[in-house]
Amino acid sequence: MTHEGSGLAGSAKALEKYCSDVGAGLAVHGASASASESIVEKWAKQNLL
Repeated sequence: MTHEGSGLAGSAKALEKYCSDVGAGLAVHGASASASESIVEKWAKQNLL
């Protein structure tokens, strides 16, 4: 999820209403999104694989 300063805010809590298993989230500052590939890749390897 991208943001402009609020981080994940209440996203995980909101998802818990619909999903039984909500893992670690990743918040990427919107202005940094285009340069965040390595951060997203590291997060994905730790949380999705």
